[in-house]
Amino acid sequence: MRASPRTVARAAPNGASQSPSKKEPVEMLVGGLVTRRVRVPAREVVFVKGVIEASEGVAVVFADGGGDLTVATLPSQKDELDRILQDLATETGALLEK
Repeated sequence: MRASPRTVARAAPNGASQSPSKKEPVEMLVGGLVTRRVRVPAREVVFVKGVIEASEGVAVVFADGGGDLTVATLPSQKDELDRILQDLATETGALLEK
């Protein structure tokens, strides 16, 4: 029988035990990454995701519900992502949060 990953304590590199994180799922996935919150009209979500994902290697998009998106990228790609998001804001009326 396998234990649930949420109940298993993990060994730290120094051999000490640490408790599982209590972070939200998106926070666990984007740790160490630069994130941007974007709100677009719901009808524009597929378009925005398509543009960002077509820019290979720049960012990943997480849909939080409706038109609320979290976009995550490496620190080295932050400026490129910001340029793409500014263009999308102009074209779709997206609201950007940094």
